[in-house]
Amino acid sequence: MSGQICRVTPLRVLLDDWNPSKSEKRTIRKNAMFQTKWHSAQMGEKERELFHIHKERFTDNIPNCLENFLGWALSDYPCELMQCSVYDGDRLIACSYLDIGENAVSSVYGIFHPNYSKQRLGIYTMLAEMIYAQSKGFTYYYSGYATIEKSSYDYKKSFCPQQFYKWGEEWYPMVVTK
Repeated sequence: MSGQICRVTPLRVLLDDWNPSKSEKRTIRKNAMFQTKWHSAQMGEKERELFHIHKERFTDNIPNCLENFLGWALSDYPCELMQCSVYDGDRLIACSYLDIGENAVSSVYGIFHPNYSKQRLGIYTMLAEMIYAQSKGFTYYYSGYATIEKSSYDYKKSFCPQQFYKWGEEWYPMVVTK
């Protein structure tokens, strides 16, 4: 993907029709040993430290800082921003940020400690976000953008039932092939 021009499309999951797949249920069970907490977003020392460890995974297009995704002052955020934090004991091993709208939520950014990559914490926090949003009665979960071409963002395309936005038109069902 490096240096390649890619076509980007937004994705969303219809929460009323979403139920975790067998694979997603396995990921949820695999992480049941950890403590998952929901609270107002913060960019404290633990979050910044985890971000810098997380970004070491990247070889190109490396993000500078957490503020690139969340802004410089959470108090100026235009909507409610929630944080999903995952702990192994008192160690923060993953967190993600979720914008709260009127009838939808939007995943902003997720980070995890690479030592826990077998736990699929990036997927787990997305699943936790969907479960949270579903429990609060939201209609849509916006997982962010993916590229039409094959890319490192393909993991976002696996959630069903999902829709993609065709620019200048409307939302269409995405057919997922496994």
